[in-house]
Order: sequence, then structure tokens, then C-alpha cells
Amino acid sequence: MEIIKDINIYNMIYYFIIYSFMGWIVESTFKSLLFKKVINSGFLHGPFIPIYGVGAVLVITFLSPFINNIFLLFILGFILMTLMEYIVGTVMEKMFNTSWWDYSDNFMNIKGKVCLENSIYWGFLSVFLLKVLHPAIVGVVSKIPYEIGQLGIVIFFIYFIIDYIITLVGVLNLQERIRNFVYKTDTGKFKEPAELKEDISELTEKILKRSKRLLKIYPKLTYLKLNRRLRDVINDIKNRN
Repeated sequence: MEIIKDINIYNMIYYFIIYSFMGWIVESTFKSLLFKKVINSGFLHGPFIPIYGVGAVLVITFLSPFINNIFLLFILGFILMTLMEYIVGTVMEKMFNTSWWDYSDNFMNIKGKVCLENSIYWGFLSVFLLKVLHPAIVGVVSKIPYEIGQLGIVIFFIYFIIDYIITLVGVLNLQERIRNFVYKTDTGKFKEPAELKEDISELTEKILKRSKRLLKIYPKLTYLKLNRRLRDVINDIKNRN
């Protein structure tokens, strides 16, 4: 079992990098064609989508022993990747109080975070990954001189950390604006409905401006706390009028 023997930290880091990049290529291409405009997909600014890298590493690590049983590989990939997508969606929602995708309109979904259609895709992708794609990737990684490979890993993680920090700062700044708005409404800082409407309009404009890239990537992106508070404020305005 060549793939199982190839499982070690050095190789896994490279598989994470490669599949994160490949996931970015596939998703950016698909969304660019779907929306008929160039879209740099993914949470980060750079050409990597870590969820694909993590998913690929999980499949390689845990499902390689089942590579000769395509049906079982499909079922396990279906379950493993669906679980990962649900956990990632839940964690990101808790961290940022934001829903990044929503499958509520899809058949057989769980809290809008996963759905049957995507899970089926995950199953097929798991089979394709181990049976077709990964053997070629193993060959590519094995040809990288070890010293150069180590340097490449260091460079990647320096870049990755910088990109993540820049992205996180931008998201947190936006969250701070939302928290300030919620605080002002909760503490009665607004006195008149007109003032409320003006601030809502200003905040919405700023959110759209700051979220322009994210909204292109995640069309169903919603700021949960803001949405709930805006709904309450708007109802309050109606009642006061």
C-alpha cells in the first residue's frame, strides 16, 4: 500500500499545501464561471482554501486502508467530509457570529450547514482522490529535494500566517462595528427613529463595502447577531411610528 507507507508529517504538510491550492483553483474557476466574473474564492486573500487541504489529509490518513473497497470508501468519505463541513461551519459561526454558507433550501440539510447533495459530492471526491489523483501527487512530492522541501514549508507557513492575520483583522474590525451598533441600540443611545434609520443605512453601507469580496465568495453570508438586532430595531421603529 504505497499511499499508507507515504503517510508522515513532512508529506502531509505538502499534501495540505497542494490540495488547498487545488481546491482554490477548482472553486474559484467554478464560481467565476457561475457568476460570470473573476472571483478569488476562499476565506483568505491568497490562493489557498485550507478546508480542502484539511479534508484531503483526513481522507488520506483515515480512508487509505479502504482504498480497494470503492463502495466503503464512498460511504466513509461521505460521512467523514460531511462531519468536517458541519464542524467547520459551526466553529466559524461561533468564532465570528457569522453564517458563511446556508444549505437551508437544499434537500435533506442539517441546520443549513450540510446537505445530502454536497455529501454525495464528498463521497465521490474521496474515491477520486485516493484512486486517481493522490497517486500522482505522491509522485510529485517525492521528487522535491528534502532540503528545498523544508525551506518551502517554512516559506509557506510564514506566508500563511501573515495572510490569516490580515484576513482575521479585517473580519474582526467589521465585527467590532457590528458590536458597537448592537451596544448603542441595546443601551438606548438612539433617541429618534430617524437617527436609527440613518445609522442602519450607514452601517449597512460599510458592511457591504468591507464585505464586498466575502459576499462575492459567499453569497449567503449573514451576520447573525446584526441580522437579529436589525430585525428588532426595525420592528421597534415600526411600533414607534
